[in-house]
Amino acid sequence: MDPYKHLFDALFQSKFAIKIQALKDLKIIAEREPEVIVPYFPQLFTEAKEGPEKLKWGVMMLISMCAHLDKEAIFEHLGLFAAIADGPSVIARDAYVRMLAMLSQEQHYTDTTTALLLDEVLKSPVNQLPSYAETATKHIPATHYTQLAEIISMRLPDVEDYPPKEKKLQRYLKLLKKG
Repeated sequence: MDPYKHLFDALFQSKFAIKIQALKDLKIIAEREPEVIVPYFPQLFTEAKEGPEKLKWGVMMLISMCAHLDKEAIFEHLGLFAAIADGPSVIARDAYVRMLAMLSQEQHYTDTTTALLLDEVLKSPVNQLPSYAETATKHIPATHYTQLAEIISMRLPDVEDYPPKEKKLQRYLKLLKKG
């Protein structure tokens, strides 16, 4: 018997407030036992596709916490995650970037995910730019360092009024140039 079924039932069938509480409880469980979440990926993908915006964001966060356990399913749903990440939620965008970084570690996903990760650095909000640049620096193949350095250089004027952010970006540029 699945001891967490009642939480998934609440997430998939209840009123919004109950869904949000179930999602919070499931996130705590995912931190300890991410494998519990994976069998529910199909329903979570449906919820991410059809649910209310705020719920989509939480579902993406939950999925990203367990993504390493079913990389193929995550890769198959990148279009869905990209669409949600393009919305107003930093939570969803952060989850998407984590998924891309994780998938970039797999050779057969690298071409696709590297391009998407570079795109996220290019279009990220200023607040997320240093974080996404760091993630990309750590996870893209060395063959794309020059392209990432160009994107970061192009984005430097966006952070010139934010010295700590500019300093971080300069540090990543140095790392990329060292290769």
